[in-house]
Amino acid sequence: MRAEHGGTRGSTTWAPVESVSGTLIAFSTSPDRNASDGGFENHSIYTGALLEHLKGEKVSIEKFFKKVRQTVYSLSGEKQITWEHTSLIGDFYFDVDKMIYSGDIPYHESAVQDKNYDYSTTFGKLFKEMRSHNWYKQNAAISSLLNYGHSDLTKDEQFIFGRNLIQTNCGGSYSSAGFFKDLSDGLSKYQINGQNHVLNRILYEMYFNSSGEFRNENFKSNDYEYIFQLRMSTEYKTSFDFIEKLLTPYQDKLFYIPSISNSSITSIFHYP
Repeated sequence: MRAEHGGTRGSTTWAPVESVSGTLIAFSTSPDRNASDGGFENHSIYTGALLEHLKGEKVSIEKFFKKVRQTVYSLSGEKQITWEHTSLIGDFYFDVDKMIYSGDIPYHESAVQDKNYDYSTTFGKLFKEMRSHNWYKQNAAISSLLNYGHSDLTKDEQFIFGRNLIQTNCGGSYSSAGFFKDLSDGLSKYQINGQNHVLNRILYEMYFNSSGEFRNENFKSNDYEYIFQLRMSTEYKTSFDFIEKLLTPYQDKLFYIPSISNSSITSIFHYP
């Protein structure tokens, strides 16, 4: 996403721009119209409206820019109408506690927000069994899935598998518990070209729920000692880089962000 506000002092002109999939380009005015550079304290009307609405409640990106447009239209005496050029596919929200689905998460949206995942496929049915509250079904599904490696499952399927492994482990599944007790060995079959999508989701699931929201106080800390000790291995560097990047916006809510640069852990989760 980017905002366009250029031109000579006193006015701004709009120029059409091509955008790739998953982007939004915001303009301070509509095509072939001028926009004032003043009128909102030390900012233009458009910049002032953007800053003002960023302080508001959690809203979708579409509703956010509609609110901005209404403010700019009113303050300009109905002369200036803002404009957006968008090719967004996923859902985006302006809120610090909502994980924005973006390029930082290299998985399909249905794999991240897996309540919308297709559980009718062969592996989807096994994932659904793992989601059940029946230990017999869970353990049988886990045993079946552990027979497959990275060449059998897509990266989205491996990501989903990681979530269900930590979920069933928290629920007391002995198959999951066994996996976490020898975690490095269990993960090794999913390691390829320095990437481990199963571990990525295990780390992600500790801090974010199935809707992509930051967990605040409800972190998943079961067997964290087995998970975090992997950070000492360069083999799993990309996974810890992945979660460190996603957690950086929430660093004021955490005592600790897992990273390969850490030498010791004194406290894990904190919410002020």
